[in-house]
Amino acid sequence: MALQFYDWALTGADELGFLWRRERITYTRVLFALARYPALACAVVDLLPPTVELDKVTTCLRLVTVLCSELILATRTWAIWERSRRMLVFLAVLATACAATAIVIIERDIVTTVVAPSAAPTIQGVRQCQVLTSAVKHAWIVPYLVVMVFEAVVLALTVYKILGYYREIPKQFRSKLFDVLWVDGVMYFVFMLLLGILNVGLVLQVQVPQLRAGGTQLQTVLHSVLSTRIVLHLVAVSKQDLVDSRSTLARYRVPTRMQFVDGRGSRGSTAGEHVTFTR
Repeated sequence: MALQFYDWALTGADELGFLWRRERITYTRVLFALARYPALACAVVDLLPPTVELDKVTTCLRLVTVLCSELILATRTWAIWERSRRMLVFLAVLATACAATAIVIIERDIVTTVVAPSAAPTIQGVRQCQVLTSAVKHAWIVPYLVVMVFEAVVLALTVYKILGYYREIPKQFRSKLFDVLWVDGVMYFVFMLLLGILNVGLVLQVQVPQLRAGGTQLQTVLHSVLSTRIVLHLVAVSKQDLVDSRSTLARYRVPTRMQFVDGRGSRGSTAGEHVTFTR
């Protein structure tokens, strides 16, 4: 919870400028809100004494957060690939397959969650010390693995395309946008990969049920923090490119068809047609 609210304190002003303007609701802003606020709510609820009902609520909140965070990543990759129809179909099929697999396991966990006997009989009746368990044991590895696979594929697609841009565009003309796309993508993957490996290791501790979900909340928070920062970084860079007379996209016509549009509908320098990052 401390990490979640600390990040909100750091990025709250940027969020107000992006999310809460008097403009039409966009797909990106909806994803941003769904990746942000369920994680905040989950951080608060997770501090309450554990019950079966609250566990179901937090599980659903975490699922929404992670799904929307991954959709942000997928949408960003689709834009980098010039809104290719083939890439859209591929990402949609991959995301659906991964999400469906994870949801089956999570639904089974929600249905079968019960209060487990305490290891120490003296604290059996203490609500704060209750341990919850479910029929899903080693199978909890599956949601973590499918997330790791999806993020690895998305990162590979991102890196492949960005490296192509670096080869085509002279160094003196490169926009900061490319650095943001590169750094954010790699950072997101590294953090999520390490945490995914940790969670897989915790799941294997079946004899200690309270450890199986030990890293779940941290993974939810990092998904929320990193994915929303990706959006805010893209907004900040596109805003700078709109006013920077030395912007790459203003002086070098790259074949990416990227286009940046501010909140009033005025267009920045373009390099073709209709891939749009909307502020």
